[in-house]
Amino acid sequence: EYLIPGNQQYKPTHLTIEGDFSQMAFFATAGLIGADIHCLGMSKNSLQPDQKYLDFVEKMKGHFTWSNSEIIFHRSETAGTSIDVSQSPDIAPILAVLGALSSGTTIIENAARLKYKESNRLSSTYETLKKMNIDVEMTDSSLVIKGKPTIDGGTFDSYNDHRIVMAIAIAAIRSNHPIIIKNAEAVNKSYPTFFHDYQNLGGNVTIIEE
Repeated sequence: EYLIPGNQQYKPTHLTIEGDFSQMAFFATAGLIGADIHCLGMSKNSLQPDQKYLDFVEKMKGHFTWSNSEIIFHRSETAGTSIDVSQSPDIAPILAVLGALSSGTTIIENAARLKYKESNRLSSTYETLKKMNIDVEMTDSSLVIKGKPTIDGGTFDSYNDHRIVMAIAIAAIRSNHPIIIKNAEAVNKSYPTFFHDYQNLGGNVTIIEE
């Protein structure tokens, strides 16, 4: 419980809010599979659960460097490994994309919590990778992904899930054909300016009005 005494006053101060590791993971992955990307305002001492992304990248032989509160993610030849997402379920879809574009086999394990997000992310991530022509198997709580250098393009369902939209958009960096994401506006839930930032980093985006 919390006990908050009354008759208090706010006092002005200066605060620096650290960057969001959950959102960073998408563009960080773009740096690993595409070209170097600098992510600003991050904290080495963060208590965010999705700070584990950095541990996962190291485990997959991805390369990044720190410069004060800036992390530079470098294009890397990443390798498959086992990743426990039980405490970091929000970054599982983008880790699955990274695994799909890494050598060897990546296992996204302890992922049962993914079923209870904006979509059943265990299933939606599986179906998305299958449509990309990635060799992937799904169990009740895991994905087993065999990586390859590129993915197949096509038309993809967003499952009305912002993290699925962002994962597909980042995967498009290594697609051999254009990618269309239906209902991509689902990204507005957590990152309304995602595609604006994507374009500023060199991404090619066309909005199709229906």
